Amino acid sequence: MNQQAMASPRVRLLGVLSGECPEGVCFDFDPTPPVREAMESAGRPVPGDIERLWVNPVQGEDVWERAYADAGISLPVPHEIIYTGIVQRIPEAGSMGGASHLRELFHPLAGIEDPARVQALPWPDFSDPIHYRTLGGSVDAIHRRGHAAYGNMECSLFEHTWYLRGMEDVFMDLMEDEATSPTHWLLDYFTGRSIHVALAYAAAGVDVIGLGDDIGTQRGMLLSPEMWRAHIKPRLASIIRAIRAAYPARPPYIRYHSDGDIRPVISDLIEIGVDILNPLQSECLPVEEVIRTYGDRLAFWGMIGTQTTLPFGTPEDVRREVGHLAGLAREGFRLVLAPTHVVEPDVPVQNIEALVAAVEEERRG
Repeated sequence: MNQQAMASPRVRLLGVLSGECPEGVCFDFDPTPPVREAMESAGRPVPGDIERLWVNPVQGEDVWERAYADAGISLPVPHEIIYTGIVQRIPEAGSMGGASHLRELFHPLAGIEDPARVQALPWPDFSDPIHYRTLGGSVDAIHRRGHAAYGNMECSLFEHTWYLRGMEDVFMDLMEDEATSPTHWLLDYFTGRSIHVALAYAAAGVDVIGLGDDIGTQRGMLLSPEMWRAHIKPRLASIIRAIRAAYPARPPYIRYHSDGDIRPVISDLIEIGVDILNPLQSECLPVEEVIRTYGDRLAFWGMIGTQTTLPFGTPEDVRREVGHLAGLAREGFRLVLAPTHVVEPDVPVQNIEALVAAVEEERRG
């Protein structure tokens, strides 16, 4: 058995990301709850080198229900409210088909022009240590199991802002560029939240912090590169600067997630300190070309298509894709083999088995 197969998952991942062992085959597998439950019921352990952590604010269950009612904001029936006041419509039973994590959003702050009404809502204070009281123990437990700890902070600022305010109002506010608009206040709030959570993750010793906002579509950027550079890039940069300044000797790796084709801003992400780009969707960009263009400055995480290969390909298609990516890793490119997104219930069991087996085969050499 070769050295990389014998290494612990965490050692293997850190070796790849540092460039000390780029040819190692790292693997991440993030199933939706139905897939996880099906695997565990069948006695199949969930594979992968990484375990994920989340920080959700400590708040009473009804605090946002009451706040929205007091503010005269009517919510749809039925609905659920998740962290920081985000509202989702509850779909009818069976209406989601094979999807698991997709929900229709309701934008409670759409149409509100007075930023004071937004500021008056019960926003959690993420500087309060109460939100992080179990974090250190969770990271230590992950490391004892030999895995790498991933601190999830995706939807860092832009996505949560438009989830609450609605994309149309967000873009109108950004075009008018009024610093006092509700959108600017929300972007600043979620930037501050992200800084506090990121610093807590770093203090707890996570190996990778996952920032990100979906800023791409499958035909290009969701917002213009100029608008992104004016409003999102400086705030994202401030989060990364805070992490680097607080932990210069042992900073965690910074992963940035965005679906879609975001090639116009990859160089910007490198400039502000992103270490890892996730994902590279073969459905909308040339994976190998991006890896060869930026591989001297970036690691890449998630290249196996969840829109094509995994749900609709054959096991041989899956094995072929893993083999191709492992070949790029052996050339020295820093890759974490993974699906491009969470694995939905429409992925056949035989393709999951082929994925896991192909990774193990590549590790054995």
